[in-house]
Amino acid sequence: MALPAGAGRGASVEAVLRTPLNRGMTPGNQFYYSDLGLVTLGAVIERLTGQPLDRLVHDEVTAPLGMRDTGYLPALSVRDRIAATEYQPGRGMIRGTVHDETAAALGGVSGNAGIFSTAGDLAVFAQMLLDGGVYAGIRILRETTLREMLTNFNVRFPGQDHGLGVELNQPYFMGPLASPVAFGHTGFTGTSLAADPRSQTILILLSNQVHPDRLWSTKTPYRNVPRQRLAADLAAAVRDSFP
Repeated sequence: MALPAGAGRGASVEAVLRTPLNRGMTPGNQFYYSDLGLVTLGAVIERLTGQPLDRLVHDEVTAPLGMRDTGYLPALSVRDRIAATEYQPGRGMIRGTVHDETAAALGGVSGNAGIFSTAGDLAVFAQMLLDGGVYAGIRILRETTLREMLTNFNVRFPGQDHGLGVELNQPYFMGPLASPVAFGHTGFTGTSLAADPRSQTILILLSNQVHPDRLWSTKTPYRNVPRQRLAADLAAAVRDSFP
């Protein structure tokens, strides 16, 4: 979706919220993954709480977990630690600002994109999910919330297993770690997180498949080969360690 150029965050959010269903869809009868759903979720959270999304993520998740390298709108002082993503006309080589065009139009803070992180921080987040919403004695998510995250609400659509905010049982990026209880997510730029509760295994991949541009990375199935191979190596290592 192309948002109005220079419209500002408020007008851009309203444009997303007014977007009609497409592809002849009716609620409950089809599944189609769209970033606009997560943009909408972020906007709803802001309106319910009266707080900006980046502040909520910091106060309710990253700060309690000690995830100091995770958040929206990273400071210029840490830009040398951030990998450049893609050259885009009008924006140049993007580094330290959100790559996703929709999130960029929303000022870099959106429900669908814009969070920067490190493998170490993401491991803490994933371990919190594996531990039932608790990390280092601090509860971040209610048990009921976590159960809904890890419940497949797409039973009617085989191969599209999704909970709330995560994908479930997806061999295309989890490889042999995939199972009905495995969860994770991917990012367009090449990132992915997969967690296997059976072996308490976490696989985090922060690759960059859009540098210097996205043309070569859109040739499926090649873009998922690194994810699958790393998952296969990790699964083999786990089996060898815990026969």
